[in-house]
Amino acid sequence: MQRFSVQNEIGETHELPSEDLLYELILELDEKNSSLVVEAIPADGLDCYVSVARSDGGYEMVYKNSSRGEHRVVCDSSPDKIARDMMGWMNSI
Repeated sequence: MQRFSVQNEIGETHELPSEDLLYELILELDEKNSSLVVEAIPADGLDCYVSVARSDGGYEMVYKNSSRGEHRVVCDSSPDKIARDMMGWMNSI
């Protein structure tokens, strides 16, 4: 199973993020801390991450996994659904 870490824009880093932690970090996004990135550790050359950024009253997620040729952008307004989707994506790697 691949391991992940999450880092927000103000520099807080957490290894092995849970769905609850992702939810809390998404709720904390604001003008000074407008994005976070979950990435594979160690990356070992793998371009594998999901980023979340505030966007027009909602959130924009960018999913990237070079080993599967995946690069997609999804918009949503529900922090709960976003955290759940991120965990599902991480568990599929």
